This record gives sequence, C-alpha cells and structure tokens, in this order.
Amino acid sequence: MPELSSVSLWGKMADFTGGCGYWQLSPDLTIPALEELSVCLHLQLHVGTPAWTAFVYRHPDGQRTELGLEGQEGLVHAWLFGVRRSALVHLPIGHWHYICLTWSGTSQPPTLYVNGTSLELAAHVADPLPSPLGYRLASNGTLTLGVSHYLARGEMLVENGTNLIGRVSLFRMWGQAHTPEQVSGLNCTEGNKVRWDAVDWLTQSCPPFAVSKAVSFRGGKVSLAMIIKVLLHLLFLENAMDVVEMIESLLKDDPDLNCTELGTILNKLEEIVFISCMTPPLGKAIIDIISYILESKSHLQPIYLNKDPFQGTVAFISLPSALKYSFPQHSGAQPRIQFQFYGVPTLFMVMGPSLLHHITFLHNKMETEKILNTFVVSASVTNASGPIKDLEKDVEVTLHHLQSNPVQCVYWDFNQNGKGGWNRNGCRLHNTSVDYTTCLCDHLTHFGVLLDISRTQIDKQNEGILTLITYLGCGVSSVFLGVTVLTYTAFEKIRRDYPSKILINLSLALLGLNMVFLVNSWLSSVGSYGLCVAVASVLHYFLLASFTWMGLEAVHMYFALIKVFNVYVPSYILKFCTLGWGIPLVICCLVLVLKRESYGSSLNSRSMEPLVNSEAFCWIQDEVAFYVSVGGYILLVLLFNTAIFVVVLVQIRHMRVNHPVGNQSSLLLQDLKRVSSLTFLLGLTWTVAFFAWGPVKVPLLYVFCILNSLQGFFVFLFHCLMKENVRKQWRIHLCFGRFRLQDYSEWSQTATAAAKPRLYPPVRMPSVRSIKSSSTDSTSASSNSSQRQVSIRRPNLGEIT
Repeated sequence: MPELSSVSLWGKMADFTGGCGYWQLSPDLTIPALEELSVCLHLQLHVGTPAWTAFVYRHPDGQRTELGLEGQEGLVHAWLFGVRRSALVHLPIGHWHYICLTWSGTSQPPTLYVNGTSLELAAHVADPLPSPLGYRLASNGTLTLGVSHYLARGEMLVENGTNLIGRVSLFRMWGQAHTPEQVSGLNCTEGNKVRWDAVDWLTQSCPPFAVSKAVSFRGGKVSLAMIIKVLLHLLFLENAMDVVEMIESLLKDDPDLNCTELGTILNKLEEIVFISCMTPPLGKAIIDIISYILESKSHLQPIYLNKDPFQGTVAFISLPSALKYSFPQHSGAQPRIQFQFYGVPTLFMVMGPSLLHHITFLHNKMETEKILNTFVVSASVTNASGPIKDLEKDVEVTLHHLQSNPVQCVYWDFNQNGKGGWNRNGCRLHNTSVDYTTCLCDHLTHFGVLLDISRTQIDKQNEGILTLITYLGCGVSSVFLGVTVLTYTAFEKIRRDYPSKILINLSLALLGLNMVFLVNSWLSSVGSYGLCVAVASVLHYFLLASFTWMGLEAVHMYFALIKVFNVYVPSYILKFCTLGWGIPLVICCLVLVLKRESYGSSLNSRSMEPLVNSEAFCWIQDEVAFYVSVGGYILLVLLFNTAIFVVVLVQIRHMRVNHPVGNQSSLLLQDLKRVSSLTFLLGLTWTVAFFAWGPVKVPLLYVFCILNSLQGFFVFLFHCLMKENVRKQWRIHLCFGRFRLQDYSEWSQTATAAAKPRLYPPVRMPSVRSIKSSSTDSTSASSNSSQRQVSIRRPNLGEIT
C-alpha cells in the first residue's frame, strides 16, 4: 500500500457505544503466516454486558478462531489456534485499559498483559495437534474489531449477542513477540503487520468517531462539570494540548471543586493520557492541573488507606510517616522497607542471624509458660542512615489470634541470653478483641561502643546509665588532659626527656579521642552523610593514635628499663612521632579508599536496620573493618603492652627480694601506685572489652566505661598531681605568697639526687636519655648533654611512679 495514502488514526478511537457498528480489516491488507506475534490495543467498556468481543481473527476456511480477545462476567478470554484460554481480571467500566497478547514458539501458550501486568491463562481444552503448517498463524484470514464473525460460503457474517459496547483505540499487530519491558513501551509505537491507520480498516454501520466541531451554551449558568463533560467530545490528537489548557484555565477561574467536578476532570485527564502521545509541554500542563487540584479548597472527606485490616487479614503493619527521615541521605542507596511474614512459627525456636526485628504476640497460659498465639511478621528499614528512634507516632502492628486467649505484646530479641528470645521491652498492648490484637512498639550510646567486640545491644536502662557515665567521664578527662598538655608544654624543665615528650603526644591523642566522642552524637544528628563519615573517620584515627602512643610508651620502657645492650637510635622522638601519628592515618585512609561505606551512623550495623531506639552515633558499620582495623590492631598493642607490664613487675619483684629496704607497708603502697600508673599509661584497662561477653557483659561494661572514660584523669593524677617535679613547677610559676617556691638550680638538685644510694651502677646507653623522667624518678646528667652520646644510669625500678 502506498505510504502517501495512509491516514493516521492516532488520537482517534473506534466508537462501538451504539452497539451497531464494527470495523473490518481492509481486503487489500493481508496478514502473513506468523511464527510469533504481538497484538496491543486500548479498550474501554461503557456497559457491563454479559459477553463482549474486542477482536477476532478467523482462519481463512472459517473453521476456527486463530486469534481473538473476548470477555465474559469478570473473565478475559484469549483465543489462539482454536483454543480458548481465560484469566480472571476485573476491567472497571468507563476506564481505558491497555491490553496486549503475545505468543512465540510452537509449544508456548500465549501471554496476556493487562495494564502492564502479566496474567496467567488457563486453557479450557487440550492443545490441538499441529496443523500441516505447524504452529503458525494462518495467513489471509479475516479480522474484525468490536464484534465476532464467521464465514458462510465465502461471505463474512457477524455474530450477534457479543458486540462490544465501548471503544477501541490503537489496535496494532507486530510480527514478533515482545518482552514485558517492550510491552510497556509500545504505547507510541506503530504496528508493522496491522497499523492504526484509516487505509487498513473498513467501517460498517455506525461512524467510528463522535466529533463535535463547535459547542455553545445559551441561557442559564453552566457548571464546570458540564463544560468538562462536553469537552469529551472534542478530544483528538491534534487538540489534546488545547483541551488541557482549557481545563487549566477553567480551574484558575473556579478553584473550588466538588466531588463530581473532581471526578470529571480526572476522567478527562485519563482519557488524554491514553489516546495521546505524551510530549514535554503536554506532560507539564497535566502536572500543573494536578497541582491546582491538590491546592484547591475541596470539600472531600479524608481518605484513609488500609486504616483497618481487610477481612481475613492475619498480619497488618502501619508505619509512621516520620520513618522517611531515616532513609539514606546523600548516598547512592535507594530507600527500602522490607516486610516479612513467617507462616512457620517454629522457626523462632532457634535464633535466625539474618533477621533483626520481629513483632508478634504470645499466648500467656501461665506466668512461666508462653506459646506463640499468632504468626510472625517483621518490618525492617534495610539501609537506614541511622538508628530509628523517638518516632512521634508508634509502629502499629495488628495480628490475628490463633486462639482466643489473653495475649502479651513482645518482639524477638536476638541478643537475649546470647541466643535470642521474646522480649516485652518497648512494646505495649494498644487494644485487643476476640480475633485481633494491636500493639504499639517504639524502641543512647556509651563509650563501650568504640570497642564492643561482641557487637550486641544491651537493655535501654543500662545503656542510659552507661551513656551518662561515659559523657561525665569523657568531660572530666578532657579537662584534665588539657591541663596535662598545658603543664608539660609550658614548663621546659619537665619536658626535656623522652618520656615527657611521649606523654604529651599520648595526652593529645586521648584529648582528641574524648573531644570527638563528646560531639559525635550532636554532629550525627545533623543528618549529613559526608559529615558523619568525616566524624567517624576522625574518631577512628584518634582511637588508633591513642593506642599507638600507648604501644610506643611500652617500646620506650623496653629500651629504657629492660634492654641491656646499648642501641643507638637517631632522631628518636621524630621516629616515634612518625609512627605514632602516621600508622593510624594509613589505616584510616585504607578504610576510606577500600570501603568508605564502612563509616556511618549505625550503632551496631547489620545488613538490615531494626526498628529500635538507639542514639545516632557515627562509627564503623562494617563488621570486617571493625574487627580488623579496631579489634585486631588494639589486641596486638595490648598484648605487647601486657608483656612489657609483666616483665616490669617481675623485675620490681626481684629487686624487692634482692634489695629489701624501708618499711614494707610503705613499699606496698608505692608498688600499688606504680602498678596503677603503668596500667593506665599502657591502656591495659581496655582489655576489659575483650571479656565483655554473655552474662558478664553488662557488669564489665560498667568497669570499662568508668576506667577508660576517666583514663585522662588518671594520667593527670599519676603524672602531674603525684609527681614532685611537676608540683614544684606549679609552686614556682603559679603560686603566690608563702605557697610560692623559689626557683633553684638544677645543678643543686642533681647533686642532691646524686647523694642518694643507688641500686645499680651507671650503664652506658647512647640511644635513650632520661632527665627526671615523667615515668621514672631516675636522675641524669645535665640537660645539655648530647643526644648521640650521653651517659646515664639504668633507671631504678624501685622508683617507678
């Protein structure tokens, strides 16, 4: 057929509302034999008739229906090769429906799509045997729209009783089977076997279009609804934009809508969307109309979607709108809410590791015997940006009873008893009836989270107390660490030796750790993903830096107190600073480069976030990153520090046995002071975290939080307040009147100190010099001695403070 003779019917429809018309495929157009095909059309039913026919394609000999689409009492029938297959589907009257039928292969049944959804077709009889031509659509058949037909003596006759009372638009056929994705995109695609073109069709009896060229109203007031209804007869492809602009203009003049007017406008917009190819200007105009409707002063009653469970519902969850603020911000992850239903309650006799939050009810037969009285249902935000807490409206869960007995509201707590179990904390009974019960469920951060090896949660009351202890301890430690750093940097005489310089760096690292920890929750509440990653990485850095300097303190102690042979280490403190501040930086950078998502605002992150109450805290989310870069690193440092600590204690013991001096009770107090000083200086109190498991976790967390949040205070106590040379510097520079101590020559102090009895002869150690060590009370030569060649004695282990 010449392309010049084509007259497109796009934007127009075949009107069969009169019940007396039909369309027939033009005799000039022949459908070839097809091994696969796709047929799509838009269908609108106007009257609920017992039976209707959208289209029928008959075999040329008239014996069977090769292809067709019919309907009857809630069923849609698809014909292929004389076999009728049906699908249960509801097609609302007055609405446009997009229907496609595809088929491919010699054995595959056809596939029916209604409004983009694939429906399962059930055959009424067994599939016929292959024809001589195999499973191919017969060529040269007859095709009608709106009515069924048959052939008698080569003449096509119409079957009465199955006429379509409605409209058809955009009927097209292709010679290939389209995929579900392709079916969704065929709205604006012309067919290659049968087109929606005037030259392809012959119309019979009733005119295919109902077009009014002009409309006028005379006398009286015409309502907005009446004007919009009349516009239904003016719609075709060329004037769709004009009609939309007219509706928009009418809404501007009359913004108040009643229910009838609103329904008429929405039906009109639906009509425009179905029969027109969407363009950007048309789409923008439709969106503007919807915006006017949403902002209009309508008198419609509020609509509640699923306010109550449907009849027969066994599980129902209602999530508050505030949950949207827990979705990931400024990240590539899409927000997802996951619901799960478990029809086998026995699964919860054993803890499942992949589920985080399950809500159900228990039948309370006795105080000590409880059994499941409902099925189990769960709701999870799979990639929340932070713990979900403090929702203004509770999560509402309604479940159907298995038995009519008194019930309790509980949830499955995976951390209970280390194995999991039912927990009542945070869930309360809202209302109950014979068949249903509704529960309302709502579910702070302590210092133990930094080294929570077990990575499990504790109850809300203990967590609140631990949080209070932690923040008070960190605040006190921050003040006294600041005083320690200021003291050692301000007074040159007490920071000449290596231990004092190491102590300054350790105090700076601990000060940074405490300060970042204190502001962590406040910064994480901002909701910025980038800020949270930055805060978590900085906290990670200062934690590793603190332990690195504790380890370097042990290394220095090894050189100064244990190693017998002389070792020369050039640029001693410079190397220590490089290691102390460089190693943590390398580790944090590796985590950021390899997996930046390891940092985030989850307290104990898993693959899915539970709906529990927990304070937002930026820290390491990934389990592997935590155990390797925190747990493993700290464990290695603590093992080395513990070994050095044991060797020092053994040497102190040998010294006491071999050289007993002074009062034994006084020596015992001195030894206790030295042991305590070394314990905090080497960070051995952090080992408590590695034993906080199972039933002893909560008591050990109290010990952990008290000792480690106050570590900075104990550093000040043992290395400032209890050190005589530091107190003298305070009295010289900070006191007045009779409390002020006059400055004195260091030479006189050295001479005085030299008069004391020594337990060991001087030892030559060019690698390390010690002048009034902050960790020892050993004496030294002049502070001006050369770093490369200085003569000192081995520190007196009996004088370690």
